[in-house]
Amino acid sequence: MLLMFNVDNITNEQVPFLIEKLMKKGAKNVHVIPSITKKGRQEHIFLVDLPDSEVESVSSEIVRETGTIGIRILKEEHISYNFEFKEVEVEIDSKKYDLQVKIIYNDQQEYLALKAEYEDLKKIAAEVDIYSFNELKTIIESEVTKKIIDKNIAVDIL
Repeated sequence: MLLMFNVDNITNEQVPFLIEKLMKKGAKNVHVIPSITKKGRQEHIFLVDLPDSEVESVSSEIVRETGTIGIRILKEEHISYNFEFKEVEVEIDSKKYDLQVKIIYNDQQEYLALKAEYEDLKKIAAEVDIYSFNELKTIIESEVTKKIIDKNIAVDIL
């Protein structure tokens, strides 16, 4: 289930508070899109992903916190994929680090993609000066992908 509502009477500082509160009430995810409405007013468009069972408690909290007088309910179809977390070890400058990667599969359990976990990457990037966060993410995800799909890909830079 997806709830959509807009408000033009809250400050930017209130937005993270509201996101956290909705997540505690049962929302699975909250997205906020800044927008401009009639008369040049700043507004926020909220998209709240939640299970059907949480609609009443979350929508009541939305009205209580924002004073909005209407919430749209969008009944969407959601395609979800199987995934699992795996711990991998990487070695950088003779030092070993552990981090989690999320490996995503289709219904036949065939590998589709992976993502290194942000918090683990952040910790490693804070300790390693030879690579930027972005470079580290690219290298690690590429190396793990090569091991998973067992492909030998050679690249020459000309």
